[in-house]
Amino acid sequence: MTGFDTCIAGLGYTGRVLADALVADGRSVITMARGDAHGDVPHWRADVDDASSLIAPPTIDSLAYLIPPGVQDNQEVRFARLIDALPQFPKRIVLASTTGVYGNHSGGLVDETTPTAPESQRAKGRVMLEASARALCDANGAELCILRIAGIYGPGRLPIEAIKRLDPIIDPVEANPGNRIHVEDLAAIFAAAFAHQSPPPIVNVCDGDYTTSPAFTLMVADALELPAPPVISLAEAAQHYSPMRMSFIHESRTIVNDVLLNELGVTLRYPTAAAGMQASLP
Repeated sequence: MTGFDTCIAGLGYTGRVLADALVADGRSVITMARGDAHGDVPHWRADVDDASSLIAPPTIDSLAYLIPPGVQDNQEVRFARLIDALPQFPKRIVLASTTGVYGNHSGGLVDETTPTAPESQRAKGRVMLEASARALCDANGAELCILRIAGIYGPGRLPIEAIKRLDPIIDPVEANPGNRIHVEDLAAIFAAAFAHQSPPPIVNVCDGDYTTSPAFTLMVADALELPAPPVISLAEAAQHYSPMRMSFIHESRTIVNDVLLNELGVTLRYPTAAAGMQASLP
């Protein structure tokens, strides 16, 4: 393989949108995943859970790391395995993390200076991944930009099927603040982190519109002229929702995105949930 400006490790929902965005920006891009390629973008078929698959790696200047947690949740091990396979250490790594690393703040404001206090195992794994990536980048003189990303939505990622099933939603009066980002804006944020002369080390990624999850669901139902789902109390939700979903509900925080807007210099295409929802309708 020849050299590339950027390798996108992880070719899921966001990775595919990011690949298109970076190619449109004129960057030479290669994707890396265990599955198939995305369109005509060069692809390195490899699996971070299988060291023997990490053969013939490309030479890259920068790395976008979007690989989700594995079954065993050894996120830092999988990251290091990929880095070890590369011919040279990337000059810049933009790492996808989660706002879940902050834990529960009972709806309070959270910015990049807020200490991490993860509660779920997945969020704890992300904190370990962040620390490992930071140590490796420091040791190799590379730049690291950690994107702590809120809930991702966009085309194909609206709660349409749940609305059609009439799945109950929590009374918006009892609901926690919502933190989300449209996938096209997220791709633009990754691109900005690569293009910036010296990006911030940590960036909270959300649109700054804290529309609650049930209010967002009702907005989608109204736009599609579908019957509104039934409303239940927060106490009743435990009888209907999975333990994992309840764990997300019990973690409440309001993510501040000033660094994203003012230091990384991103202008969001969809700064409101309503605008992003309208652009995502089928």
